[in-house]
Amino acid sequence: MLEGNRIAGLQLARIAAATPALRERAAAEEARMMDMLSSALRARGTGEEHAAIAARTGWGILAHAMGRWQADPAVPLGEQVELAFRQLRELLALPGEQSRRPAGGSVLEQCVARSRGAR
Repeated sequence: MLEGNRIAGLQLARIAAATPALRERAAAEEARMMDMLSSALRARGTGEEHAAIAARTGWGILAHAMGRWQADPAVPLGEQVELAFRQLRELLALPGEQSRRPAGGSVLEQCVARSRGAR
């Protein structure tokens, strides 16, 4: 959906960046989306703190990936998201820790994988 509307999304982002009321509305919408994601994770049994961290991290990953994708549309958005997750894992990994990662990835990665299957 996002990749098909890239040009319109860029135009909207420029307009929103130049309009304080639209920036405020976008920030409120982001907060609402993070709350919805956190609620969905809690409904699946994730603890409140973990759900909040996962929602904020996931939203941050998506925002970062979208910025990279807007700057370089030759790399699809999905690949940008995967790259951002990989970079986050590398940033947070302790030496030797990569081999101890859970099967299926982290809770956040599992949520992203499930959401891809829902499309």
